[in-house]
Amino acid sequence: MASDSPSLDDAIREIADDLTTKVIAIAKVTRNLDAEADLLDQHARLLQAKAQSRRSRVHLLKNWMRLQMDTSGVDRLKDPFVTVWLRSSPLP
Repeated sequence: MASDSPSLDDAIREIADDLTTKVIAIAKVTRNLDAEADLLDQHARLLQAKAQSRRSRVHLLKNWMRLQMDTSGVDRLKDPFVTVWLRSSPLP
């Protein structure tokens, strides 16, 4: 049995070395995935801010169109691509 002991010790050492390599590799992958998730969160916040800015701009431009049409007495404007008209109760 004494001859089996060194090979068993070598096998255990090899398994431990293999486990160490795998755990370190997975730790690197999880660090990378976590950093990527943080970056995606940052981009999501940026895109949300841009979307809100666009919605605010739309609201401003619609108010400007309504004011101009009210002031000039025009109820409806139309071209081949878009029709604009004034409503008595605007949609939300």
